[in-house]
Amino acid sequence: MAQVEVQFYGISAALVGALVMSKVVIILDKTPLGKIYLRQALYKNVLFKSIIYTLVLTFVLFIENLIHNLLEGKVFLEAIRYILQHRDPNQFWLILIASFFSLLSYNVIIAIKDSMEKGALIKLFFDKKKHPNN
Repeated sequence: MAQVEVQFYGISAALVGALVMSKVVIILDKTPLGKIYLRQALYKNVLFKSIIYTLVLTFVLFIENLIHNLLEGKVFLEAIRYILQHRDPNQFWLILIASFFSLLSYNVIIAIKDSMEKGALIKLFFDKKKHPNN
């Protein structure tokens, strides 16, 4: 790619995306929205939180792009128009779906951890297992 002067920034973009997602999760987990508990089956709580977290993440990424365009000298409406016109819809949906499933996985693990006694999940993964024949 360097021979044809194409810059590859996939790894850095993925790293920045992961950092942004982790900030959103940390902040939402500390707010009442992150602590919301519906009197429903656990899967409904996990699904609800995952949808909310994904929507907030999408909003934060949009604001991040908006600020980037404003710093480049575009006026507010021009920056919004630029974002909407230059966003690849397939890439947008792919990022949205991947983010949702990442957040869903996170919320499933947290729900399992919260339903177990304190420290049980960590013991499950990190304690040395005894072989049944010993």
